[in-house]
Amino acid sequence: MILAHQKIDFGQIPLIEKVKARAPFRFQFDFPDEACLIYVLSGHTTIHSPAESAAVQQQDSVLLKCGTYFSALPDTEEDFEVVVFHLPKEVLKNIYTTGLQEHEHTKQNQFINAFKAHEGISAYIRGLDFYFKHPDVANETLLSAKIKELISLLLQTANAEDVQELLLRLFSPLEVNFREVVEKHIFSEVAVEDLAFLCHMSVSTFKRKFKEIFEDSPANYLRRKRLERAAELLKVSEASVSDIAWQTGFNDVAHFSRSFKSVHQLSPKAYRAQFAK
Repeated sequence: MILAHQKIDFGQIPLIEKVKARAPFRFQFDFPDEACLIYVLSGHTTIHSPAESAAVQQQDSVLLKCGTYFSALPDTEEDFEVVVFHLPKEVLKNIYTTGLQEHEHTKQNQFINAFKAHEGISAYIRGLDFYFKHPDVANETLLSAKIKELISLLLQTANAEDVQELLLRLFSPLEVNFREVVEKHIFSEVAVEDLAFLCHMSVSTFKRKFKEIFEDSPANYLRRKRLERAAELLKVSEASVSDIAWQTGFNDVAHFSRSFKSVHQLSPKAYRAQFAK
């Protein structure tokens, strides 16, 4: 649930937001024409894109390219608070009159670039509190200067080269491959609705496409793959049953145990003991 929400607009466009939330809550972001920087003030979560996932915690910064993302807050009493900077292409064109030029790139492109913020960025974030309390003071001239300052600070981090690369490619389209999206998230705590969202599809269209490619329903396929992986881990890993459940995409150990026993006719513990002998 959302506990608090403040925002600062650039003209009619939301530019900077501060959001405080607590589980149970799922964020879904669809950025077709903008990039985004997220700074984590408190709490932790995992952000999922079509191609990768990134665990983030307090004082982490995350640059998100144009695309779709979701995050489910962990079931704790800890508040999750972030400052979100929207970076629409038209706003950046307004701020950078010379434009952001594309060039040849040698690095593999990413949807997500997460890094630990240095003190300069942390101090910059703290300095925004005045503008959240008095949003009318933040005119377009001031906000243009603040965004330039932010980008300058990002380019002074240890990840400066990666940040520059990503900034220059924020609006380059990335292909979303259906099979790759599914395979990347088999062992993540994702629902069918989340996978459909990452693929820019309705749930019904996603299920039809899934059946065509994998010749199975999403629920059956994901369950089978996760249980196969769990069986492998029980044979070779010393991790606890609960850890293995979490590693293979089950967020409920009891449900994992029931599902495992329905396939192997043994509980996870008994299955492991059988191979130990």
